Amino acid sequence: MKQTITKTPENLEILYKLVANGFYQGSVEPHKFELVGKHASNYRIIGVLNNEGKYVVKVDAKFSHNISQKILLALGISACIILLIKRNWIIPLLIAIMGLASLASTRSIKKRELDKFMDRFTTFNKHQEN
Repeated sequence: MKQTITKTPENLEILYKLVANGFYQGSVEPHKFELVGKHASNYRIIGVLNNEGKYVVKVDAKFSHNISQKILLALGISACIILLIKRNWIIPLLIAIMGLASLASTRSIKKRELDKFMDRFTTFNKHQEN
């Protein structure tokens, strides 16, 4: 299930406050927002406005981190193919296991970053209601 935030003036103000209070760096625009955590995070939070007037929030890797992942994936696949041609099965199996572990780790980090953002957003929302 995708996380969404309804586009209202109050919610835009909360997004601005998250940046102003130093929780995130980035930009908030009427059609999208892009936030990066202040603490050494290789992930950014992106919200894009859909047809229903809601921001669809997702987490994506920063550009440099994303490129390095793709390069390592290409090197791993090519190493596996070469080693399988040479009939060496152990190293490709280990590379595949490490790749699956890396994928699981990346997904859990993305989920944790999204949960942290939504918790902060709802906390600011509750403070604004009071």
